[in-house]
Amino acid sequence: MFMSDSSIDIFDVLSNETRRRILEILAEEPAYLNQLTREIRVSQQAILKHLEYLQERGIIKSFIVRGEGGTPPKKYYEIDDSVLLLSELAKSLLDRSALRDGGVASEGELKLQVDPSSEKRKLEEIGSLDTEQRIRALREYVCSLEDTLERISAAYYALTQLKIQALNMARRTLREKFESAEDRRMLYRAITMDDDELREYFREMIENQREWVQRVFNEMKEIFGEEY
Repeated sequence: MFMSDSSIDIFDVLSNETRRRILEILAEEPAYLNQLTREIRVSQQAILKHLEYLQERGIIKSFIVRGEGGTPPKKYYEIDDSVLLLSELAKSLLDRSALRDGGVASEGELKLQVDPSSEKRKLEEIGSLDTEQRIRALREYVCSLEDTLERISAAYYALTQLKIQALNMARRTLREKFESAEDRRMLYRAITMDDDELREYFREMIENQREWVQRVFNEMKEIFGEEY
């Protein structure tokens, strides 16, 4: 279980580059020690030290996968669901803050379970009442809004938990189907992106590949001359 804010310093957790890389990898799929060592290119002893640090603080957890064909079992690490939930909720708070600071939201995002325009009209109508009626109406109005906000918060929390379950299912499914870690990560990113983000992601991949090909071509020209 994720420790409380009083018992963990998130800045200390993220201050180390190796820990950040470990969390970036585990955010997309579970991984075992040798896999993390190969991808991060840090000694196995150092990776294990950081894994123990993260696990002691409840940020990651581990599970054993039985080996096939007589191979030994592997210990996989993954980010704890409670941490993923906090991350999603924090992301939502940042998104809402951006909307308040001038961002644009769609009609569906604004409405949720209540129509703000309708509620605004109600408040304007209350403002036209005499003093005693206005006080009574304001009390009912504020209580009604508080009840609605609680329902929205509860629904959002429940939906966020379902999203995390769906992402965990996606990780397991991709691990069953694809052997290549790079293929799994690419498909996982595709699952988590909307259409615009996915198009931009593939555009960047193609552009990066083009730059790599051009760089190799230029190096070959330097080695073999202009006739190459």
